[in-house]
Amino acid sequence: MGQNVTAAKSSQAVATTRAAPFSPPPPAWALDLFRTGKKSLAADQKICRTGAQALISLRIPTGDLDGEALESAVGRTYRKLRAILESEVARHPLRIWNFVPGILAPAGEGLNRYMRFNAGRYREFLSWFGDEGAFDDKAPAASAVGHLGHDFVLHALCGREPARPIANPRQRAAHRYSKKFGPIPPCFARAVAVDSNRQLIIGGTASVVDEVSMHVGDLPRQLIETRENLHALVKAAFGPRADPAACIEQLRVYHVRREDRQFIEQFLKPNFPCVKSVDFLQGDLCRGNLLVEIEGRATHAE
Repeated sequence: MGQNVTAAKSSQAVATTRAAPFSPPPPAWALDLFRTGKKSLAADQKICRTGAQALISLRIPTGDLDGEALESAVGRTYRKLRAILESEVARHPLRIWNFVPGILAPAGEGLNRYMRFNAGRYREFLSWFGDEGAFDDKAPAASAVGHLGHDFVLHALCGREPARPIANPRQRAAHRYSKKFGPIPPCFARAVAVDSNRQLIIGGTASVVDEVSMHVGDLPRQLIETRENLHALVKAAFGPRADPAACIEQLRVYHVRREDRQFIEQFLKPNFPCVKSVDFLQGDLCRGNLLVEIEGRATHAE
């Protein structure tokens, strides 16, 4: 199959690896882009540069913050990212990985920490990109998942040229979600096309149709729905004749329950036969009724 599944690492275990203090890390395929690049490291930021790309990692303690304090901390992190990019050659965010400690914990006023994170990010993106109407054309692909550490950790893969956001025809745009997901919506692209439309970077993808979580409590059906969403993104980017099974080359899987990993591996092998590597991280997702989220990278197979 050409598939190499990495050793199991829960998101809390990752915090003790060599990538600390910027853990959990971005996926292996993103790190591989910068193995020979130049790096600069400070206490709360790391920047790797190579060619036309940069990988920027930031962290800020937020584990004990609630409500507006958490929103403010997220906003400061995104402002710092924007300030860094103003002096970078690769100044366009393509894909952002967000790791929010205690992501589903209550955070006041009937909101949880993910909703507070969304509010902080949304306000900064309004300043960054203009108005909400610009999110369709400018927002980067993203994911936001939980971990057991105390820091908000952000990794941003950036390029010299802006990416082309890709919408999923099966899903509502995240910034148009109804208020049942919080008074201020998430804002991100489902995927982005880069490298003259030859590469597709896919954000966190789960068993969601329109804005509704599907097949609650049913891992096999959630995996099937997630696969359909991944396939839809590949076809939206590369055209209806594209073969998603042949295009998708790297995956990362976030799963809530440790015991689900083996079943997920068995599902991936026949459904994604051309995948070269898979990362697994265990932790809470942004919705408590989802069991699995998958992201990855695809190449246009001519």
